[in-house]
Amino acid sequence: MEQAMKGRIICRLVAWIMGSAGLLTAGVSSASSYAVSTNSITNFLLSMPSGSSFGGFTFSGDIAVALGDLTGGEADIDKQDADAACVGGYCAGFNNSFTSHGISPDPGYAYGDAQIGSKNVLAGTGAASSIGEATSYDGLAGAAGANTMIASFNLTSVGMLNFSFLSTPYMQTQLGAGALSASGTTDMNITIWQGLTKKFEWAPDGLSGGILNGTEGSDPFSLNFGINGNNTYSPGAGSFSASTAALAAGTYTMKIHMGNEAHAASVAVVPVPAALPLFGSGAIALAALARRRSKSSQ
Repeated sequence: MEQAMKGRIICRLVAWIMGSAGLLTAGVSSASSYAVSTNSITNFLLSMPSGSSFGGFTFSGDIAVALGDLTGGEADIDKQDADAACVGGYCAGFNNSFTSHGISPDPGYAYGDAQIGSKNVLAGTGAASSIGEATSYDGLAGAAGANTMIASFNLTSVGMLNFSFLSTPYMQTQLGAGALSASGTTDMNITIWQGLTKKFEWAPDGLSGGILNGTEGSDPFSLNFGINGNNTYSPGAGSFSASTAALAAGTYTMKIHMGNEAHAASVAVVPVPAALPLFGSGAIALAALARRRSKSSQ
């Protein structure tokens, strides 16, 4: 199951590369475009009814791609701490660095990273961070990082689950004159399934009532949000909490996920029809590389 989930993450990252290629247009530009999206979650606590059993696995993944004056790609995946993905000399020394690094000199860079600092959610010390950051001058640059926990748990009687954590998201986008686009997204959600039936879902959005079969205790701002153009999202640190509705005795599957993406595009030096095959062949190589790294880490 774990290997299959890793494979699906790789496929999603490859699809993201192909989708990003659609932003490209023909022409030449010296305008800069910059985007960063990052989030750190700490003090994650999962409280369960007495007598419950809980077991799961985690994985983190990241990707960085660029096409234009700066061309390259890298993708990594691991159980808890994916190697940093970097294209360009500016990010060569970055590793588990989840703060904004700013616009780089020409030709730009792409940096993606993800880390699960602690998976001990039952002890209240769960922690994870992810980042996507990129600068583009003549082309496209993008990066993403994501962390996921998949767990199976069993309730011996009717009971509720409680979640609480701290989160500090930050996003910034800067679009220079003549540049094409700059965008960033952040997402975080918790879902619980029993077989094929969704029993609970929470994607904090800063609004009251945005929860399925549960009750929000604190949802101060959105962790599922996006910005573009010239914009900043910096709500600071916030405390989040929620509880499920009563769950019947039985076995359930839980997924806790967080991710960040950043896209920066100026005007590409090759037209779209020529760019797509380049990204397609690169995507295959990146998927193979990530699978090899995943196997070697086990």
